[in-house]
Amino acid sequence: MVQAVFFKGNSSDFLEYLKNKNVECDKYFLDIIKDDDNIKLTVPNNPQNMEEKEIIKNLVVMSSDFSSVNNHVISNFYNMVIKRHNVRNIYIQNPPVRIERSMLARIGKENVRYEYSNYKKLSESEVIQSYYKIQNSSNFVGQKKAKKRTFINLYKQALSKNKNPLVLMFYGVSGVGKTVFAKEIGKLYNSEVTRLQFSMMQTETAVNYLFGSDNTKPSLAVDLLNRKSNIILIDEFDKANPIFYNAFYQMFDEGYFEDTNYRVSLNNCIFILTSNFLDLDHISKRIGVPLFSRLDDKIKFIELNRNEYRLFVENIFQDLLQELTSEQQKIIQNSNLKSCYLNANNRQTNNRMLKKIIEKDIYSLLFEKAIQNSISID
Repeated sequence: MVQAVFFKGNSSDFLEYLKNKNVECDKYFLDIIKDDDNIKLTVPNNPQNMEEKEIIKNLVVMSSDFSSVNNHVISNFYNMVIKRHNVRNIYIQNPPVRIERSMLARIGKENVRYEYSNYKKLSESEVIQSYYKIQNSSNFVGQKKAKKRTFINLYKQALSKNKNPLVLMFYGVSGVGKTVFAKEIGKLYNSEVTRLQFSMMQTETAVNYLFGSDNTKPSLAVDLLNRKSNIILIDEFDKANPIFYNAFYQMFDEGYFEDTNYRVSLNNCIFILTSNFLDLDHISKRIGVPLFSRLDDKIKFIELNRNEYRLFVENIFQDLLQELTSEQQKIIQNSNLKSCYLNANNRQTNNRMLKKIIEKDIYSLLFEKAIQNSISID
């Protein structure tokens, strides 16, 4: 009887699992299926000459393989893979629900083992240490209240015995650091965030992405299964069509998501929803009370004050100058460009735009200097 391992998680962790278990892959799923894709699907109950078939000691199926095969391969996975080939052990990353149920029914639960990506969860002490670290970090200036509110929630999750997701909404005007801060949180968990861009959620394609269509199309479930960490950033949540918000009720309430193809566990996940909502009333009216009540906290981000603005300008210049040669740095340092920004009366309040404007001015100054040097040489 074939032995199966169902691995739920990202590809890096799956390959690391195989390496740690000293699994030497004899065949990959696509290697054996490419020649079988169009053959007749009916298979006798007792295939003749099974003993004569090549023994596949270890067959490995990657999550990405399922987007490369026709739907009938998913529906007839057991017949096409197990009954047509002499497979002893099969390792499947993120099996679709139809494959998982079929395999359990055919080979029995006792012959299936589940393995999972091990996502980092901060301890109480790590939350406190990270709070002091990020409060004093030059990578993210200002937003002291937002930082503290966020870490209170992270501390609550660290203390909690249940595995329910933590759902935070960052709201406020554009360009004040909501997405940047979410990425900084991801670094605390030693990984990149899984970023979902919701401004595109307006079309029929979005329906298929959220609720699943066939196995060859991208989907939210697949992205969640392949996440690198438990930090999930849903950017521009306010831009999505409101009809899609009901997709998150079960996800935020019960900690799992299910579409037509997959079921995803979201234990201990931290969802960060960024938006340009102006106040709590605006949020409630837009997303509706049922979803509003499922948010653990709504955290407002505000424009930088004068001192924070000056520190932010200093950091921008420092970062940009590091990319230049020593000669180019002297040109900028000998100009009054930085002091103009530091002492500006009508300062730019959008952090993202401010960085782009400063960058444009720096390179404009360097370009003009290069032109002057070229003329003098001629």
